[in-house]
Amino acid sequence: MSRGGRLGALGVPLLLAAGAARGGGIAGTMHNLSVNGPGPVRAAAETQICVFCHAPHDADPSGPLWNHRLSSGVTYTKYASSSLVAYAGQASAPDPNGASKLCLACHDGTVALGAVSSRGAPIPLQGGKGGMAPGDSGFVGTDLSRTHPISFTVTAAVVSRSGAQNQGDLALAPLAGMQRDPRVHLDAQGRVQCTACHEPHDDANFATSGVHFYATPARAGPCAVCHVSGSHSYKIDAAAIAAVCNHCHSSEGGHDLTTIGGFQQYFLDPNQEIYNNAILLGATMLNNKIAAYNATPAGLAAPLKLQVGIDPVTSTQPMKVVFYNGFNTGGTYTTDTGELNVTGASVADFQAAAKALG
Repeated sequence: MSRGGRLGALGVPLLLAAGAARGGGIAGTMHNLSVNGPGPVRAAAETQICVFCHAPHDADPSGPLWNHRLSSGVTYTKYASSSLVAYAGQASAPDPNGASKLCLACHDGTVALGAVSSRGAPIPLQGGKGGMAPGDSGFVGTDLSRTHPISFTVTAAVVSRSGAQNQGDLALAPLAGMQRDPRVHLDAQGRVQCTACHEPHDDANFATSGVHFYATPARAGPCAVCHVSGSHSYKIDAAAIAAVCNHCHSSEGGHDLTTIGGFQQYFLDPNQEIYNNAILLGATMLNNKIAAYNATPAGLAAPLKLQVGIDPVTSTQPMKVVFYNGFNTGGTYTTDTGELNVTGASVADFQAAAKALG
C-alpha cells in the first residue's frame, strides 16, 4: 500500500493553490521560500513570503491575487481507470484547471520556482535553483497518470454511475458528504483539485499524517470522505479480502495482507497505522450516512445533529473515537458528549459503539 504517494515526502515545497488557511501559518512551513524560510529551497535575498504566490495589485485572475507564472503550452498525460466514471479515458480527461493548475505552475517543472508576474526576472534562489526537476522530492512532472485524477466535476450523476458500475465498497460516497466536510472538499465548481486533500498555508497535520500540507490529521482522512460508501463492511473473510480489501490494502510495512491471517494480524492490530485508518473509515462512513439523510426532505426538516470525530494517536495519547453532538463550527467540533478509547479494541467493539448512534 502506498504510504504517502508522490507528494507525501516533500523535500521541495509543495506550492499548492491559494485558499483560506485552516490554521497554523505559512511562515514556519516549506512554502516559505523567502531567505528566512525553514525548508531546503530558499531565496538568495528575498525576504517577502507571500510574493512567490500572491501580489496585492495587477494579479493574475487565475487564482486569488495570483502572482506565480503559470505553465503554458504543456501537454499532460492524464489519469484513467476502469473504475473511474467521471470521464471515459485519457483523451476525454479535462486539462488541469482551477487550483490544480496553480499547483502545477511549480510542480510540473516547466516554470522556475521564482518566476512571478510582479518581477521582470525570476526571484533568485540559493544555489541557482530554477524549476523543479526529476529526482526532486515533490516533483510531479507532466505525467499525471500515476496521481489521483484532478480537475473533473463530481455530480450526483457521477456518484450514481459509480454506484452502478463499482458495486459495494468501490462506489463513491454520497455527494452530500463530500460537500459538507469542512476540511476535505470539492472546489466552488464541484471539481476535485489538489486542494481537496492539501492545505497550502498549514502544515500542522504533518506530525500525525506524515504528509506535508495535508487536510486532516490522519493519512486516510481525505480518501474516506469521497471513497467510503454507506455499504462499507467490517466482515473479514477470504471473499471480502480478495474482492474488496486488496484493491487498496495488499501489503503493509512489507507484510502480506492477502491472507486472512495476515490481514487480521496487521490490519486489525491497534498498534498498526492501518488499523487506525480503518477506524477512521468507519467514522467517516457514519458521517456520510448522516449527511445523506440530512439531504433528504425529512433530514432538511429535522437534521440529525451528530458527527463522529477521531482524536489521532500521539506518543502519549491513544486513538479515541469521539461522538459529537452538533456540527462543526469554524473547523472545530462543538459539544463533546463522550468518548470511546479503542486502543486494543476489536472491530466488534467499534461496531457496538457505532450501533449506539442509532
